Amino acid sequence: MQKDLVIQILRGYDALEVFNEDRCDIDKIANLFKKTQDTKYVDILFELYNISKDPYIVTTMKQILIEEYFAIDITIQIYTQICLAEFRDNIVKKFEYKNQCYFYERILERLKKELQFEFPQDYRSDSNVIVMVTDMFRLLPTAHAPSQIIHHLARLLEEHLGKEVYIVNACILAQRDKVSPIWDIDYYTRQEHKLDGVFEVDINGYMYKGLQVNLDADMLDNIKIALDYIIGKKPAIVLGMICFNSVVAEICKEFTKFAAMTFFETMPITTADYVITYFKQNSEYCQSVRRDLLSENKYIFDFKLYAWNIFKPTRKVNKDYLGFKAENFVIGIIGNRLKYDVSEQMLQEIDYIIANFSQVRIVTMGISDIDEKVLNKFSRIKEKLVYIGYESDLQNNIQAIDLFVNPPTQGGAGGALIAMKVGIPVITLGSGDVSDYVPDEFICKEIKDYSTIIKRYIIDRKYYESQAKLAKEYIKVEIEIPKEKTAADLENIFNKIMIMETI
Repeated sequence: MQKDLVIQILRGYDALEVFNEDRCDIDKIANLFKKTQDTKYVDILFELYNISKDPYIVTTMKQILIEEYFAIDITIQIYTQICLAEFRDNIVKKFEYKNQCYFYERILERLKKELQFEFPQDYRSDSNVIVMVTDMFRLLPTAHAPSQIIHHLARLLEEHLGKEVYIVNACILAQRDKVSPIWDIDYYTRQEHKLDGVFEVDINGYMYKGLQVNLDADMLDNIKIALDYIIGKKPAIVLGMICFNSVVAEICKEFTKFAAMTFFETMPITTADYVITYFKQNSEYCQSVRRDLLSENKYIFDFKLYAWNIFKPTRKVNKDYLGFKAENFVIGIIGNRLKYDVSEQMLQEIDYIIANFSQVRIVTMGISDIDEKVLNKFSRIKEKLVYIGYESDLQNNIQAIDLFVNPPTQGGAGGALIAMKVGIPVITLGSGDVSDYVPDEFICKEIKDYSTIIKRYIIDRKYYESQAKLAKEYIKVEIEIPKEKTAADLENIFNKIMIMETI
């Protein structure tokens, strides 16, 4: 860790006593918390983790949580922030899956005990009803990959399988006055609170219905509200759309069939007996997790679902629409966490390109722009950069860029797939959801490779055109799966789940 920064953080918390011999004693922080039950020590751990990315700090925080020093609502909120950090920094694979589940199961056991909820003894499900439960704070239309998948799946279930579908969004970290050390949520919360309570909302001409509750305030009461709503609908299956931590979905296992569903090449941390996985899970880590699940008599179903056939431009957008000239080569850096994700190393690669190619321009789209302190180090980039903010019309405006360059982030799949749909090549690292959704030809090993690849796109027109063609063909073959096939595959999975008995 950076010594000066560590000292600055500890001094800010009046906690220099945990710093000794040029290092920060993580165990000492944990022990101090246990003695004083002062939550500031967990805040310290979060900040130290953010500058070190040390998985041991994450494990330490989880260990603190299961020892019940926090109230249950605070425990779950902090656990969710930890899950976000693990996802953001791609460190889940550093831990054994069983170890991950151990912490989660302990927290869920405590939650169910303190909830004191009376589950129905004579529950009779309706085979035509499915409830999708998610923990996200982004149900309204964005380029956010999981929200689009939820929209698409709900519509698929209703239109092609004749199911009645309800979406329950039990959000954690959704309050505007809650500051997460991991996630910038202010924009989303201004929009998403429109759905609080029972809702019906038109998204792209289709009516979605369900319930949204906040788990940041009155957590136990709001979980009970969500459970009452779900039980009242009598679903035959509750689908836990696991993004980070869906405690409401997990509790539904007490009275009906519960299947956990994931969207990416990481297994969900879940207690579900049925796991519906992203079909591309072929990494050594995922195969190891699969063996663990099967050894515990879990049922695993591979399923190929994409939402991207709904991303179709409705009008032509040229470069001049965004203020560029036709001869400009426009690099798009797109995402809703640019302030946190665009690194100085990435900007060094972009700066090299701008210094050598005068026609290059940069456009950034997202809720927040690149961090000003970092950007100020690159005067050439500042001169050539246009920030246009959040783009609800991304599927049209993305046509004005030549190249989609993804920061070192765990997100970006939505924007990347929209770009490929209109023939725009993508550059991304091999971590995060983007690498799960794009062809291998678009994946770089390291950030330092970015400038070399961008340079080739600029000077080699034939190469650019071949990659643009690859992008379109990949979308057509791998992404735009016929709805009829997707529906048939899903119906087959549901039928198997309904006749299975948990062991």
